[in-house]
Amino acid sequence: MKHYTATEGNEGLEGKGFMLLFIIFFLLGFGVCESFAQTRESDANFPGQHIKNADYVINISPNVNPSAKAVAMRSSINSPYAELKPAFAPHEDRLYFSRVSHPNNTGGEEDHEDIWYTLYDSNTSVWSEPLRMPGYLNNSGPNFIESVSKTGDTLILGNQYLKKGKMRDGISYSVNKNGEWTFPTPI
Repeated sequence: MKHYTATEGNEGLEGKGFMLLFIIFFLLGFGVCESFAQTRESDANFPGQHIKNADYVINISPNVNPSAKAVAMRSSINSPYAELKPAFAPHEDRLYFSRVSHPNNTGGEEDHEDIWYTLYDSNTSVWSEPLRMPGYLNNSGPNFIESVSKTGDTLILGNQYLKKGKMRDGISYSVNKNGEWTFPTPI
């Protein structure tokens, strides 16, 4: 026959209590969000058209053409490899994206993602051939951009960059100083 101390019997209850509180807060949060969404949908002053899709209302800004069709960029940009996470620089003259398993990635085809970019020539209305970002921003880990600052001189990067090309989960930032991107600083 096993004897329990006063604390042994409570360990499971504390874990269950925490989980119960988590579930309650999750459901309350979901209910608040759902209530907010319903309020916006019924607000006559809310901008955008109401379009029904699978019994959900989608609010679309009046200046968006919902019947517009996507057009692929030049084949060197929309390549046979996966291009992910596009991000425009502020003047929309530079488009950053990550490219998966491209032979020219830092680690070749085994490299999960490297950051690439293409430049827009407003005189010819043509995007340049894609270029892989030089310097510290690409290593053998998954490299990608989360966001570009309004001034275009700071990039928010996925993951934290460590010494010797190592990475860990998190985010970092890099600043363009004198035309070169700094080693990413963890946030």
